[in-house]
Amino acid sequence: MVIVGAGPAGSVAAFALKRRNPRLRVLLTDKAVFPRDKACGDGLGAGAVAALRRLGLLGVVHDAISPLSVRVSGPDGTEATAVGPTVAGRDLSGYVLPREILDARLVAAAREVGVEMREGTSYHSSELTGNSRVITFKTGSRSNSVEAALMIGADGAYSRVRRDLGVGRQDDRFSSIAMRSYAKFSDPRRAPQEVMPLRLDFSDKVLPGYGWVFPVSDDVVNLGVGLPVSTMREKSLNPHNLLSAYVEDLRARGFIVEEPNKLLSHYLPHAGKLAPMAHPRAALIGDAAASINPLSLDAPSDLPGDRRGGRESAL
Repeated sequence: MVIVGAGPAGSVAAFALKRRNPRLRVLLTDKAVFPRDKACGDGLGAGAVAALRRLGLLGVVHDAISPLSVRVSGPDGTEATAVGPTVAGRDLSGYVLPREILDARLVAAAREVGVEMREGTSYHSSELTGNSRVITFKTGSRSNSVEAALMIGADGAYSRVRRDLGVGRQDDRFSSIAMRSYAKFSDPRRAPQEVMPLRLDFSDKVLPGYGWVFPVSDDVVNLGVGLPVSTMREKSLNPHNLLSAYVEDLRARGFIVEEPNKLLSHYLPHAGKLAPMAHPRAALIGDAAASINPLSLDAPSDLPGDRRGGRESAL
């Protein structure tokens, strides 16, 4: 078994397969060396938390912020707040943990159960040969091949595995673009012991997109904006400019926001049009399968194998 891509989808798949069958040889590869940063909102919703709990991986978020409320504002400044992680008796707690930390911990968990990990290794190509696939990788200037009964492509939104399997890039109508940053942030109106809420702002400064503020510590937030790719192209919008406008809008409303840093943009193909996931001796999962939930860009399902898939990290 070869899994290309060691983000949350790939690492968790490797972990689950190896734990289910310890005799199975599982090779997990990634072009990056961990820890590595990743553009994301860093939010783990209730579905992702439920999946981690089922797999015994909830320890990866042991030190993460768990916001107790969600605050949403509209274009006219009206705000609505949902308080408490329990709804109809179900614990819907979520967490915020930077992907640089989360992904490295999931890779470490996969290694601990016996998954073989190759970092700094780029997928090059694969060939179907009878009942297996021969997969070629490149590490620096060297190439090597591995034969496997199944290849799983979990190599993200720009998946090379997806392209090699003949699945085209997602249509702009079913894709979003986001820009993430980190910034020191405070609300002078917040009580000293109050946990900072998650914020989702549909401000007229960023419409037709929206902005988010997710706390990663008591005074640092993941701050970003997102919008559909089709709208961005149609209106010639720039995510960087939208982020700047959002920051200025937050400041105008009384929030103290220091200059954002670590700006990264990312393409988000979503399941408004679900890509084919099963292929001869191969499968696509995660962003490579365009399985992001189009409404929340989160992982809302508690059901393993739910065909909507889902993204462990939210906007």
